[in-house]
Amino acid sequence: MKRGNQVNKIAVVGSNGFIAKQIIPRFESINYEVVKISHTLQESCIQLDLGNCDTFDFTVLKDVDYIIFAAAISSLDVCENNYEMSYNINVTGTRHFIKNAIAQGCKVLFFSSDAVYGMDNGENFTEESILNPISRYGEMKRAVELEFASEQAFKAIRLSYVFSYYDKFTQYYLSCVEKNEMAEIFHPFYRSVITIDDLMVLIDAILGKWDNIPASVINACGEELISRIRIADCIDRIIKNTVYYNVVRMPEDLLAIRPCITCMKSLYRNDLLESDFTSFEEKVRVEIKKYL
Repeated sequence: MKRGNQVNKIAVVGSNGFIAKQIIPRFESINYEVVKISHTLQESCIQLDLGNCDTFDFTVLKDVDYIIFAAAISSLDVCENNYEMSYNINVTGTRHFIKNAIAQGCKVLFFSSDAVYGMDNGENFTEESILNPISRYGEMKRAVELEFASEQAFKAIRLSYVFSYYDKFTQYYLSCVEKNEMAEIFHPFYRSVITIDDLMVLIDAILGKWDNIPASVINACGEELISRIRIADCIDRIIKNTVYYNVVRMPEDLLAIRPCITCMKSLYRNDLLESDFTSFEEKVRVEIKKYL
């Protein structure tokens, strides 16, 4: 985005990830210059191996204003079962990259997770809530947050479930509809869902108001708790689907590291975003209709 006569230059680390691939075109459309950094060697991407950061040339960041750090081993199950490898990437490599990026004069927006909060305690989790992760993935995100909490050039954005046409659950459900197969939906399973469009607006606002935001973390969440069943019902009404789904309880081994409910609220969201009275279903409709 042009701020005055300047075009801000950002680097997106993890540029081939689900969220990054969707927000990069949006940044470009509002006149950011985007540098793509990815583990996968592809044309127009700078390669980064977070497991071996010493091979990365950090001088390529010297004229980058902001870094969106979206790279991670994000599977909770992989982090549990392949802890050493996941820790090396999610903590050791991530810390190393962020320290060197800040040394180059970059401001770093780190993608964290609502997994840092842990089990539902009947209250809304805000940016000031105690962190008590129950998964190794959550522990890793907390470790990076705490490492840079006092650094002015660092902020973390804690993501709840991000709804988009291309998110994992929506793609699974649409695939079942297309194949005329019965989907299985875990319930109860609630998150403070934010749509990809709202997330993009929030990120842009954080970058634009960076120095005026007193906190080192911001919760990226919607206004209400949303279940997977509600998402499926919204999609059904939009695409006029009549295939039913089965409601199943999450297996105990999955529940052990995934709370049934994580209710996030933000102390800063309303200051960063304009009032929005659009219903969740209408936001789902707008997103789904883009691709139909």
